[in-house]
Amino acid sequence: MRSLSVIAVAVAAVVIGSCSTGEKLVDPPTSNQYPTVALTAPAPGAGAVVNTPITVSATASDVDGTVTLVEFFDGAASIGNDATSPYSITWTPLTSGAHTLTARATDDADAVTTSNAVSFAVTSALPPPENQAPTVALTAPAAGSSALVNTPITVSATASDADGSVSVVEFFDGTTAIGSDATTPYTITWTPTTPGARSLTARATDDDNAATTSTSRAFTVTPQPPTGGATFVGAGDIARCDGTNDEATAALLDGITGTVFTLGDNVYDDGTATEFANCYHPSWGRHKSRTRPVAGNHDYNTSGATGYYDYFGVAAGPRGKGYYSFDLGGWHVIILNSNISRTASSEQIAWLRADLTASTAQCTMALWHHPRFTSGAHGNDATQQPFWDVLYELNADVVLVGHDHDYERFAPQTPTGAADPTRGIRQFVVGTGGTTLKPFSTIRANSEFRNSTAWGVIKFDLVPTGYSWSFITTPNGAVLDSGSGTCH
Repeated sequence: MRSLSVIAVAVAAVVIGSCSTGEKLVDPPTSNQYPTVALTAPAPGAGAVVNTPITVSATASDVDGTVTLVEFFDGAASIGNDATSPYSITWTPLTSGAHTLTARATDDADAVTTSNAVSFAVTSALPPPENQAPTVALTAPAAGSSALVNTPITVSATASDADGSVSVVEFFDGTTAIGSDATTPYTITWTPTTPGARSLTARATDDDNAATTSTSRAFTVTPQPPTGGATFVGAGDIARCDGTNDEATAALLDGITGTVFTLGDNVYDDGTATEFANCYHPSWGRHKSRTRPVAGNHDYNTSGATGYYDYFGVAAGPRGKGYYSFDLGGWHVIILNSNISRTASSEQIAWLRADLTASTAQCTMALWHHPRFTSGAHGNDATQQPFWDVLYELNADVVLVGHDHDYERFAPQTPTGAADPTRGIRQFVVGTGGTTLKPFSTIRANSEFRNSTAWGVIKFDLVPTGYSWSFITTPNGAVLDSGSGTCH
């Protein structure tokens, strides 16, 4: 009994002593929090190739300590580990098939967390990439252009292949093959043997036998005109002292025989006597003796167009009127003046009606400066319609104008712009004699061919029952548009 009392007293003494100081003998332990871990590569569902290294990576963190190791597993098999962030290994799968990857993070208290599994497939080899078909586009002839039957023309295309090479480009007239070329630039020379509408295409084949056919391009083959007749060649909007393109178009005239015409705005900016002497005469002036001129609005920037009438003299028609006519190659050719009155009751329109009525020619052509119809910057001009009304009534065939600095050919049409292949008048805008060219604006109905990047002249071969034309361009005489027609 005594011994038990001693023990009790001792225990009590210890407890009482502890309470008297206010200190804990041992702090209770805090629970460790597990680390977090997530695979970041490869992506779920990704693929790999056997024996090809891939990157396997993960993110891991521990809010109450540090991550000491991240291990990576393919199924149950360890495939590597990393003890420092960013946690990543390079692994080379040795077998094909489905694989399941996980990452296991261990913290500094040996707590362990395993990530969600990521499944991906390992194949024996990557499938070959799908072959890309080549691209191809026709570059010549121009859309809507024409050529004479039995006359060689160039047909060309561009073609490329993003993942290989182009082995051949074939050219077709409808479904009929007309030639092929295996080397760039892809081009052939083709001679159409029958007149009519054509639809040209190019087909490119690559080194994997994939083929692409270009967008079709409309093209017209016209009959050869009857032999014999006269050549009539020219343009409008011509000379300026601060440029040389009028010299280039004059050089084209040097190699073409026949009668030359102008379509107004003969010299810029104001048609003065000095400008005619210094700017027009050194180029187109060397053809003055065979020129039939037309007056333009820039010529009238000098009061009464005196520079124009003084320079061309009697060839310009009656001074102040500027309208006149003549016969050429079996055609009746009329020069009109769109810078003076041209209303239905005007003296000029009365003269035009009488002149046409007196003509016995089957074919008639009229020239003046301002176009009735144009896709150029100036736009359609309804004030020119009185000319058209009389010309259409009395079966004229062709109208030549300038003013817009471009080349444009229209299909035969009425004075109000309705297509009329039977009695319609075909209009050409040829403002390409040498001044600055300008882009097209609103494309008008019945416009068949346009170009605003080339200076040039249009050449007509006139015969008593028809005509052919060629738009001949600088610097080397390339023909961008050609065709033929018969008279009403």
